[in-house]
Amino acid sequence: MKGSSLTESVVVYTSDRSHEVHLKRALLEDEGIPCLISDENVTTWFPHLAQAVGGIKLSVPRDRAEDALALLNERVFNPQCPSCGSHKTRFHQLNTFWSVLVSILLYIPVPVYREPHWVCSDCKHRWTDP
Repeated sequence: MKGSSLTESVVVYTSDRSHEVHLKRALLEDEGIPCLISDENVTTWFPHLAQAVGGIKLSVPRDRAEDALALLNERVFNPQCPSCGSHKTRFHQLNTFWSVLVSILLYIPVPVYREPHWVCSDCKHRWTDP
């Protein structure tokens, strides 16, 4: 965090997914905007408290908040759904149902992977990258 001080900072982005916040931090820092990530450990180690603390927060200096918001709003990180055109998409690789079931039966955590694909939150369409 070079340059501006983060003593007077503004939260410009929140999420419950650590990787999303780090991608946005990298984007802002590449443009010279210093960033601070907070509440990541609480959300990672105690996921049931994520909503109580407001998720993982990305903060920037107050004087750079407008620039940061403009930059974040112009970039779209998730691909567009080929079915409905929505950007409310997420990437799936781990089959949660089978992972939990196998973990309960074997008493050890076992990740069960399936073919990686994208899912649209709006229309539930599934697709893989070409």
